[in-house]
Amino acid sequence: MSRDPRRYLIVLVLLALFGVSAWRLADRNASEGLPPGRTFVADIDFWRRTPRECTVVTPYDFRLGSLERIPLDVGDWHGVDVPASPDVAEYLEPEQYVVRRYERGEDAGGPALWLSLIGSRQAKSFHPPPLCYTTWHTEVGSTAIPLSGGDLHALTLVVSQGERRYVMLYFYLWPDATRRFEDGMVMFKVMAEPQGTDEETIALQREFARQFFTAMRR
Repeated sequence: MSRDPRRYLIVLVLLALFGVSAWRLADRNASEGLPPGRTFVADIDFWRRTPRECTVVTPYDFRLGSLERIPLDVGDWHGVDVPASPDVAEYLEPEQYVVRRYERGEDAGGPALWLSLIGSRQAKSFHPPPLCYTTWHTEVGSTAIPLSGGDLHALTLVVSQGERRYVMLYFYLWPDATRRFEDGMVMFKVMAEPQGTDEETIALQREFARQFFTAMRR
C-alpha cells in the first residue's frame, strides 16, 4: 500500500506546534513564578464578563471532552463516580456531565462533597443554580478561594426546604479569554450537606477546590 508523505509531514508539523505551545505555556508560568500546568479563564457569570474574571492554573484538563479524566484521587480526597441526574441530561442536554462523590480520609463517614462538571458548547445547557430551587428558601452569596497569585472567586448558594439543606459553590471555566461557546464551557460546582455551619461548609468546599487549581494569573 502506498503512503502519502504529505500526511506524515502534516502530523509532524502539528506535533511541533503542540510542543511549542506547551513550552511557551510552561515558560510563561515559570517566568511569572507560577507552577506548571494548563490555564483556563474563570468567572462567576457565563453571560457577561465580571470584574471577578481571572486566569487560573491547574494541573488538570478541564477542556470539554476531557472531563472524565479529572482524577478521582486529589490530595486527601478520594472520589467515586455516581449516576448523573437524568433530568439534567434531558433538559439541559450537556455534551458532558460528570458527577463524583468525594470523601476526605480513608475512614468512611468523613466529610463528603459532590463535584459536578457540566460541559457544553450551547448556552441552553447552563442556567444559574437558584433556578433549580424556585420552591426552596435560597441564600445567594460569594466567596474567594485563595490561590498563589490571587483569589479565585465563586458564587455560593444555600438552599433549604423542611429538614433538607444543601450548600453549593460554583463558577465557570473557558479554555481562553475569548469565551466562545463553540470552544466549550464548563461549570464547576461543589455541593454538600451541612458540615457544621454554612460558613464551615463553604470553607471545606474552598479547601476542596484548591486541590484542582494551584495559582491565579492576573
